[in-house]
Amino acid sequence: EVVVYWLLHPSSSAFRGGILSLNWAVMVVGWSHFEPRDPDGRPALKADSVFRKRGIELGVPEAYFNWLCGDDVRYTETEDGFMLTPEFF
Repeated sequence: EVVVYWLLHPSSSAFRGGILSLNWAVMVVGWSHFEPRDPDGRPALKADSVFRKRGIELGVPEAYFNWLCGDDVRYTETEDGFMLTPEFF
């Protein structure tokens, strides 16, 4: 729940080019919950991560959660996270 609080209250330094930095979010959740995604190496939540299993239940908005999961390889982290601007929070 503390992790979710920090994810939902990013500081201004958590944004790069007006979009939330995936690296910042990964550091908040913890690298142990992520693995490189094929084919591009983008960090994506591991299938067996407790955070992946309970993120929505803990209050992470669906669009944000899907961005952390990184399941759709058609989109880069920036394309996938375009809505994660300061106004989103």
